[in-house]
Amino acid sequence: MTDCLKAVGAAARAAEMQAELLIQADRMGHPSHGLNRLGSNHNGMAGWWASKAADKGLIGMAFTNTSPFMVPTRSKQAFNTGSLMPLGGGEKNSGYKGFGLAAMVELFCGISSGHCFVAVDPESFAPGFGDRLADSMAHWKQLEPVRAELSS
Repeated sequence: MTDCLKAVGAAARAAEMQAELLIQADRMGHPSHGLNRLGSNHNGMAGWWASKAADKGLIGMAFTNTSPFMVPTRSKQAFNTGSLMPLGGGEKNSGYKGFGLAAMVELFCGISSGHCFVAVDPESFAPGFGDRLADSMAHWKQLEPVRAELSS
């Protein structure tokens, strides 16, 4: 697979990394994001890249864009088309925050290659991040679920 990717112009290291991603997608039970994507412009399992950053103690984020079909919170288009409301809904529910997140993804991805991967060293901004993250995770895990059958 690496040879196929290099034959169409991929750099050796990029070809190796992409081949690793595609094979791992199949191994993890995600064939829709595995070998059958060889040669497509699909970015594959975006979480793969985020997990690579996490393995190094970084915060990993993977973004991709799509066709534009979400509109700003106060836009009339949101109510006259099949467009989606922002994450969180309308302004009453702080939906403008969801639109802000979507706009950030569009800025990262839509203007570039369509995909964006970010790795942030949290210790550079907030010393003690790991301890605070562990506390947050412990707190979230102990919260009582709305439906017990969905917990685990």
